[in-house]
Amino acid sequence: MKKLITIVILVFVGFSCKKTEPYNTDLDYSYFPIQEGHFVEYHVLTISHDINLNPSIDSNEYYLKVTVGEKILNNVGDSVNKLNFYVKPHLDSSYVLDKVNTVYNNGFQGIYNLDNQKYIKLAFPAYLDLSWNVNAYNTYDEMTSTVVKRDYSGSVNGSNFSSLLKTQQLDFFSLVDYQKAHEVYAKDIGLVQIYFKDLTIQNFDTTQIKKGEEVYWDYLNSGME
Repeated sequence: MKKLITIVILVFVGFSCKKTEPYNTDLDYSYFPIQEGHFVEYHVLTISHDINLNPSIDSNEYYLKVTVGEKILNNVGDSVNKLNFYVKPHLDSSYVLDKVNTVYNNGFQGIYNLDNQKYIKLAFPAYLDLSWNVNAYNTYDEMTSTVVKRDYSGSVNGSNFSSLLKTQQLDFFSLVDYQKAHEVYAKDIGLVQIYFKDLTIQNFDTTQIKKGEEVYWDYLNSGME
């Protein structure tokens, strides 16, 4: 469950570079834009599995809008931006403010402060194979995030992007476990996808789920307001 909290609420001290590669002066801040009024909308789906419950599958589907708000000082005097989370149950519904968190870039790390817990979403510059502990600033178990792909073109939920960066948090498969988790960032937009599965399975069969969580955030739209 701690892994679910880390990924979902949805974002780097002590990062280590696994390999050295030629690099320019671009620190990749454009993959983590923090500009007042910038927003991204997502379709969100969460699924909980537990064969001991009835029903054994519980799903929740909604729409999320994350907006960068005004600059403020946090409780230690750092300059941060508000990060406003709005939700609605249907595409044609109106958004309602759900919670206010904060976001900032300290020059080396892109950090979300969610429910008073800090998560390092990206490290800069984001070299290929760069790894860091997402939970270095909070009390949760260590979780490693690694840049596995960068500066590639691709699509997310039907939208095309010319420059994407992908980080991976989980990749494990065994007789009884299936764990996959990654995040995708688009240049000048930010986070465009969360893919998370942490499942207990039977006999290597990923369709025979005993217990676990799935979370999917998929990009819908972005802009300025």
